[in-house]
Amino acid sequence: MNFKKAIVLVCSFLLLLALAFPVSNLQSLTADQILSENGLSQSTRQFTPHRHVRVRTLLKRLDAGPKVQVHLADRSQPSRVLVWSNSNLKTMPVISGRYFDRDDFKGQVTFAVVTPNVTSKLLVTQNNRYVEDGSRYWSVIGVLKNNQQAQKTRYYLSTGIKQDNSRDWLNHYQLTIDGLNRNQINRLSSYLHASPQVPSFVSQFRHRHRAYRALQWVFGAVVCLLLMGNAALYAYFNREGARLSKIHGALLTNWLVNRSFRFGLLQACFAVIAYWLMSARVFFSAGKVYAWLLIAGCILEIVTYILAMRHFNRAERTN
Repeated sequence: MNFKKAIVLVCSFLLLLALAFPVSNLQSLTADQILSENGLSQSTRQFTPHRHVRVRTLLKRLDAGPKVQVHLADRSQPSRVLVWSNSNLKTMPVISGRYFDRDDFKGQVTFAVVTPNVTSKLLVTQNNRYVEDGSRYWSVIGVLKNNQQAQKTRYYLSTGIKQDNSRDWLNHYQLTIDGLNRNQINRLSSYLHASPQVPSFVSQFRHRHRAYRALQWVFGAVVCLLLMGNAALYAYFNREGARLSKIHGALLTNWLVNRSFRFGLLQACFAVIAYWLMSARVFFSAGKVYAWLLIAGCILEIVTYILAMRHFNRAERTN
């Protein structure tokens, strides 16, 4: 019996952890996280430049214009992406360190931000991490949090007019840019000798947004139902334990109250641990939503446990 109860408690903890995923995924949609890691917004456009100029030539041209963010994906090495902006970037959630800021693009030193499952070689020495980029090594200033929708094997390098990697030829990259209006996009298209394209991640975001949101709600509801069923099963095992022990009267009442209190305390501890673990591992734009959902899940479990216990008691008295 104790082994079965332990299994039920483990399942309860895992279900509380699972509640983080619909919250994270829904907030990823709300925060346009899938777009943030590939551009910035649904106005993002992609180009495959045919103009044979240096990357820094384009950056000089853009620097004097409106606020933009540029991602340059290496066409021969898609996991390598150069990032540049002439304004402060939208902050990206990181497991450790930080994301790029505007000053990183002004200096001569190139920095790296990596995804959790980056496929490139990482060198760790004296508690510092470096990403291998060809024959060069760049200091890693941050590691992005996991996100279900993002590409998880990329690494990002800062670039700038004064940085060495801006000497690369622009036509070796696929350009993703955000921050331009229609007229500015048309002028850039003429300059690059390339037609603007709506990125696939923007199209997918638009088409799948509603269905994906509904799926997350369904997943969250199923997890809550499983939590309730789990609590009812735990109540059944506790009532069976009392029946086998042949406890009656006031002693039985005290025993049941004690077990109910222990169950509620365990769920509260599980909720705290789940929040601590998942906050460090998945994306939340507002962690308090997950906290409230954990509280609601615990309340559902405790209420279900009490109601189930009352039902089992009445059933036994009837028999």
